[in-house]
Amino acid sequence: MGRKKKVVEEQVTNNEKQINNNLSVSEGQKYNGNVSIRLVKNGKTVQTINKHNDGFLPLFDFLINCLASNYNNGIGIPNYIRCGYSSGSGNERTYINLMNNPLLRSSSFISSKSISNSSNVPQINYQFTIPTVMLSQESGAIEDNTILKINTFRLYSYANLSTTVNQSAEVILDKDDTIKVPIIDLQKYTMFITWSLYITN
Repeated sequence: MGRKKKVVEEQVTNNEKQINNNLSVSEGQKYNGNVSIRLVKNGKTVQTINKHNDGFLPLFDFLINCLASNYNNGIGIPNYIRCGYSSGSGNERTYINLMNNPLLRSSSFISSKSISNSSNVPQINYQFTIPTVMLSQESGAIEDNTILKINTFRLYSYANLSTTVNQSAEVILDKDDTIKVPIIDLQKYTMFITWSLYITN
């Protein structure tokens, strides 16, 4: 509890501004991201959350470079995850990073998704396993001195591991969905996350 609070002020600039998850990538095409979060305590699922994510410039920059045959050894792939706690809104929103180091995905696989007007759309699925005991106990994310709150998950590429602001994608949970873990029981909880990304027309 005595650790220095890690807070990152969200600055919205022309180079870092959010791109909505339904933004057209090209005429008639849309990027979509779905996130499934499962909180498990001692092997039993206690909370399940399904949300849409928001995409950011590093992700779209990577996709465009791939189409231009500039793969650059894959350093733009959003293979890493951070989780934290966000409060406030707009330019006043603050983000508290709860991970000393971003976590590499545990696995990934390609599957097909059936949606309206498009059949068998391919999607990439990144899977992450996050034991809550690995999270730092920053004061701004603690409730009643006993509960650690988690409501923000961010994907990062290898190229942006040194920063907490240049995320490729992000999901912020609603107040009612905020994950709350008793500090005394952090070693008993694990978060299993599947982050699915696809483009459709």
